[in-house]
Amino acid sequence: MKVTILKLLGLGLLAASLFFPQPAFSEEGNEDCPDCPKKEEKVKLDDVFVHAFGGGAVTYTPSSVIVDVDKYVKAGSVERIEDILMNIAGIDVMKNSGTPDPQAVILMRGFDDSRYIVAMDGRPITGSSGKTNTSIDWSSITLADVEKIEIIRGGGSAEYEAAEGGIINLVMKKGAKRDALIPRVTYTQDYSKVLDYSDPDAHSERVTADGGVGGLTYFLNYGHKSSDGYLKNNQFRGYDYSTRFTYLFPFEGLLTFAYKESYFDREEPMINWPGVIGYDSDYPKVPEDADTIRTTWTNVSYDNPGMEAKKEVTNQNWDLSYEQPIGDTTLKLYGYKSKTEEDNWYVARTGTAPNYVYSQYYDGTKLTPAVTENDVDGRGYIQRHLGCGTNWTLNPWKDNSLTVGYNFKRTEAEDMTKIYRIHAGYFDDLWIIDPKWTLKTGLRVTQVHHMTYPLIFPSERPPGWSSMTPAQQDSYKYRLKLNPWFVLPKFSLTYNIRPETNLFVSVSNDYDIPGC
Repeated sequence: MKVTILKLLGLGLLAASLFFPQPAFSEEGNEDCPDCPKKEEKVKLDDVFVHAFGGGAVTYTPSSVIVDVDKYVKAGSVERIEDILMNIAGIDVMKNSGTPDPQAVILMRGFDDSRYIVAMDGRPITGSSGKTNTSIDWSSITLADVEKIEIIRGGGSAEYEAAEGGIINLVMKKGAKRDALIPRVTYTQDYSKVLDYSDPDAHSERVTADGGVGGLTYFLNYGHKSSDGYLKNNQFRGYDYSTRFTYLFPFEGLLTFAYKESYFDREEPMINWPGVIGYDSDYPKVPEDADTIRTTWTNVSYDNPGMEAKKEVTNQNWDLSYEQPIGDTTLKLYGYKSKTEEDNWYVARTGTAPNYVYSQYYDGTKLTPAVTENDVDGRGYIQRHLGCGTNWTLNPWKDNSLTVGYNFKRTEAEDMTKIYRIHAGYFDDLWIIDPKWTLKTGLRVTQVHHMTYPLIFPSERPPGWSSMTPAQQDSYKYRLKLNPWFVLPKFSLTYNIRPETNLFVSVSNDYDIPGC
């Protein structure tokens, strides 16, 4: 009984400490943390944000968390977006490798990235699926491109569909004017080695340039990375580059054009267990029931000589936007296109011991002497998103912001266009009631033109297709057309306890686009 009372008392004191900060003393400040208090300066805990990185890297507002990437990187050893997100409350990061991981799973409030939005400068890079998936390839997003990360929790935004978990908005670097025409150029090189097992190492190089003249500013970025990984068959080779130009007109209109491309070739970890083909004691043991190394939903790979397990992915993004201040309001127009091309290889095993049969699969098709990679290539693991939109941000009253807008998105695959077309009009109304309370309401009206998948895609036609009757062929090609309308209200109320602690309640109705 005494133990129970002590536990309850301890929990009560812990909860009370969140609301009643006590005095504290801090260490002497440094150049990386100019906002930190000086030595022996008496402060309150709510004046200092203590975390694994230097002060000033994170700002809290009643509705969002904003991370300054440059300050974060300078204060700690972070290499990727995931390294930052894993330190944010409410976000969980799961990776199956120490290399840049295209299959990293990042959960926001328990939702995967098909249920929250990842955006670059406000435009979504998650969305409806063509034939690959709705997942974000986090390895394609480099810290060198990102200036700030804005994290908005809850499903209170009407601007996007399928945003129950919230929004992660990446504010991209734009470049800045210099006193001279000579741009600022930075070059970084990293090398690391893990003295364990096969002593894997990693090497990366990156160069950036930014500057401006007149109304024009630019930011250029190129980098590549290679890594031997940690598990067996876990090498990574990849590159990325981006360009971003902005032009400020005399009438204060801002035109922005951006292009970004990334590519990687990543070997997928294989089974490495005593008694299993290809076992190598120089690498960590990986059992056959290891879910984290599945190359598809149901398959793991075996190390059979002459066969390979790997993934190659190319991502391309084009963006064009224009913003025009009109009095104390802002009008924005934007358009974008993105393309993802993906190829997968894995090794499957059938049969029973000791007569196992190992087969090479490429993009889901078993390769044989009669079916080669050339026969399978182009079967549709290419998808595109095209979109455009406009929004107008008004300030009708004091401490009130109203955004009205329209957006359109189309999703298609290489061998099948018109999978989804989505039209939506919306408004978001933000009202700061007082320094503690913030109310956000919204409404999204959406029409979805959805063509369901056929039984098979054109590149997957069965043997004897040409000899089938038209009726038999139609039974494979049939697609159902759906045109539903949705009216989706949003509501969110936030109470600010202290700068880094908020309580909020969010109620929203949303539409999740079916994906594969």
